[in-house]
Amino acid sequence: MADGKRERLSTANATKCTPALIAEVIAAVGHGTPVNAAFGAQGIPRQTLSLWRDNAAAGREPYMTALADVARAVDLCTAAMVRDVADAMKAIGRDSDGGSIMAADPQTRQWLLERTRPEEFAPSVTILVKAQHDATRSTLDVARRVLEPAQYALLLAALSEDDDAPADGAEVQH
Repeated sequence: MADGKRERLSTANATKCTPALIAEVIAAVGHGTPVNAAFGAQGIPRQTLSLWRDNAAAGREPYMTALADVARAVDLCTAAMVRDVADAMKAIGRDSDGGSIMAADPQTRQWLLERTRPEEFAPSVTILVKAQHDATRSTLDVARRVLEPAQYALLLAALSEDDDAPADGAEVQH
């Protein structure tokens, strides 16, 4: 790249990556705005942000400090949201004075666990796959009953063109 172009790009990026701009981005992500959208709202397109990330990874200032500050703001916002969800309460009844009796909301905590520790708490995807398999098997059973054997064989052949496994569960001979 010509020295003039490199200098022009460096100057343009450095002048846009200002403490004032980063403060605006930090304020936005602190309220839950996604990072790309927060930068975009400040007139920084994704391509420029990508270059800034490359510069930060290479240890170049002001990008390294600026993006580290933005990442910390994202972490603080996420921690605050998790805390809010974990502390969610719901009314479970009324006391003798008519005031609400509040208790931790187990459904909210379950939701939080499913999303923050899915490997341990999220519903199993296997159930969905099994349901899809059972529905496919049911459909094929109906097709087997209503189609002539030659038509059923053609259907299975057409379905197996997209997938090497035959729909009836038999092993494929290669």
